[in-house]
Amino acid sequence: MFANDSATLINSFTALIMVVTTAISLVMPLIVVHKVQSETNKERLGYLLVQRVSRLKVYYSSLILALFFGTLAILINGFCLGIAAVSSMQANNGKFITTCIQAALNQWPLVCLFVGLMLLSLSLPIFVSWLVCGLLGYSFCVTYFAVLLDLPKWMTHTSLFNVLAKMPMEKFDLMSFAILTGIGILAMLLGGILYTRKEIV
Repeated sequence: MFANDSATLINSFTALIMVVTTAISLVMPLIVVHKVQSETNKERLGYLLVQRVSRLKVYYSSLILALFFGTLAILINGFCLGIAAVSSMQANNGKFITTCIQAALNQWPLVCLFVGLMLLSLSLPIFVSWLVCGLLGYSFCVTYFAVLLDLPKWMTHTSLFNVLAKMPMEKFDLMSFAILTGIGILAMLLGGILYTRKEIV
């Protein structure tokens, strides 16, 4: 695909690959947060929390690790895709690596959002965490199979991957970027407040 000279095909393919790699990248931060949930359900955190480790320390440690792994994953995705693309292109276009990294960073609000929702689910019934994972799977499937299955437009708009601009095919949309990031941060803060009040055995 990258060996093709068509800029339209290259940009469209890059935007689609970014959706796929972002969905994969979100698995690691969700697993980090889910580990806290599973340890709580197995009643292993109670002894830790009665010692010198506070609930906020456990919560924010999970938050930092999840954001770190999520951000690192999308950066690696963008860089590696850029390297693969440039090595396949007929014309040496080193600037396309930067384009791929920018397209990857455009997906960062989704990392914020899903980490925030997963952290919020720590203080809610356990099925909520599975709903968050299901939301990720649903959003990915709707975006990836929209053309193949000829899905209606209203359904494609329900995917969180379609909220952000599909860079580099589309221009950067600051409004959607800020809204998703803001919702993710609010979910993190609310999750922290609820987690400090949650009864942990």
